[in-house]
Amino acid sequence: MLARSLQSDAAGVSPSHITTDHYQRLLSSYPVGRWLSNSLFIAGTQTLIGVVAASLAGYALAWHRFRGRRILLGLLIATLLLPAQVALPASWSLMRHLHLLDSYLGLLIPAASSALGALLFRQACLQIPPELLDAARMDGCSEWRIWWEIVLPVVQPTLVTFVVLSFTANWNAYLWPQILLQDEQRYTLAMGMATLSALPNQRLDLGLMLAATALSVLPAFALFLAGRGSLRETITEGTGK
Repeated sequence: MLARSLQSDAAGVSPSHITTDHYQRLLSSYPVGRWLSNSLFIAGTQTLIGVVAASLAGYALAWHRFRGRRILLGLLIATLLLPAQVALPASWSLMRHLHLLDSYLGLLIPAASSALGALLFRQACLQIPPELLDAARMDGCSEWRIWWEIVLPVVQPTLVTFVVLSFTANWNAYLWPQILLQDEQRYTLAMGMATLSALPNQRLDLGLMLAATALSVLPAFALFLAGRGSLRETITEGTGK
């Protein structure tokens, strides 16, 4: 029965081997360039916003004493226990009240709130000698300059690691863009690939899907290769190796 089911499913699916014709048809018949540029802009901007916000938050939580600091730290840890899907209804309602539905800004604003990023940078900032920060303050450096010229260079392995993780997650994001975006001109590559498997009255071309998948993994894979040294250093940090 299973073999019969597989044969019936395969009857409506075209061959899955990839040829240059698949890439030519993919690039000529679908707005892959538009989807790719949208994904690069959205994922890159989200990553930049997330890095700035998370590094500032991590530095503040590590070396600044303020009222409610412990409570805020506990809330950040607690948010990691909740799946991201829980916040989607509230996020959509907020974007609707802000009139940011079907807009890039609605995708970029949530990128500033990364609990995992803030905790990663806090742990990295705790490794900075306090004497170094005190010496910079005695020399007249502002907190912004300390963050830019001292904190970021020292926590560079964590910085690169978070960039790789954040960009990969943002690049592959599908659920939130699918909920927020309506205009096809704003579709990301992940959303565009999903439309390839939902075309009406057409056979599913696995070769075409595999070609689109191959193109989609290239940017994230290239970023991973570029930052693999910092990833290794961050993972082995504190192990004594």
